[in-house]
Amino acid sequence: MRAETEQVVAQIRSSLELVHRRQDLATGRHRLEEYDALCEDPDLWKDPARAQSLMRARQTLMDAMEAYERLETEL
Repeated sequence: MRAETEQVVAQIRSSLELVHRRQDLATGRHRLEEYDALCEDPDLWKDPARAQSLMRARQTLMDAMEAYERLETEL
């Protein structure tokens, strides 16, 4: 039973590593800082479509990072 559990954990870790690479979470913090800097630009808000797109991308990245970190912690 223990060997089976360890095998499942190894498979989950492998899957998490694939998600990490696929989502490029290694550079996620840096990209989030870039998004935050762009959001501080007052001219951004003059173009609502661009602002909405940036905020959507920022939130998607934050959600992905949080979900990954939560899964990794729970594992």
